[in-house]
Amino acid sequence: MFVLRSKAALAAADLAAIGVGGPRARDAVAAALGVHVAPKTVAPFDGGEAIGLPDGRVLVAVPRDVAGATVERLAAHATRAGEEAWRWLALRAGVVDVRLATQEKHIAQTANWEVVGGVSFSKGCYPGQEIVARVQHLGILKERAHPFHVDAPPPGPNTRIFLAGTDQTAGLVVDAVAVPGGGSDLIAVVHLVALDGDLRLETNDGPALTRLPLPYALPASAPKRVKL
Repeated sequence: MFVLRSKAALAAADLAAIGVGGPRARDAVAAALGVHVAPKTVAPFDGGEAIGLPDGRVLVAVPRDVAGATVERLAAHATRAGEEAWRWLALRAGVVDVRLATQEKHIAQTANWEVVGGVSFSKGCYPGQEIVARVQHLGILKERAHPFHVDAPPPGPNTRIFLAGTDQTAGLVVDAVAVPGGGSDLIAVVHLVALDGDLRLETNDGPALTRLPLPYALPASAPKRVKL
């Protein structure tokens, strides 16, 4: 944060990121790399680091020149899969992965980040804190992220969600992936008042959305009581 008003150059190591997911992700990492990593912790190993994400997935960061060898070590204890599998595990875990197409579309709380460990309110100041902190301590949330299933190909980011038979936009798609059983799973930020309604994708008579369960409880949004 001290770079905001200073002339500086930022450089990053040439790293590769390897995702390990599924119910036995940490066991696979322990067997392949010899480290045990808990959620929200970092475990260094020879040549890299294993980062435990709050939802149980593990991100392995290694120099790019040893990425191939690291993948082979992991492949002895896990099944290879593409990036879509990683994204599917995220959305089924209720994790909103913000990318270029969806940046600045949602605030931290509407993406449920304060529930899944994506934002801290005790770490001190940071750029953009004003809006996020104001919502946390004074505001009332009107929308939240939820996973859905739809019998249709994966919609693109920011595809609109409507209440059936109306022109009222009820939410926006954040990410979606095709699933083996047919159709697509997606995660979208949806207005709370429309959450139990007949939600349709892209148009008010488009494919119907079926809400999937969130693996965590959302805090109630109520008027905050403050002392002036």
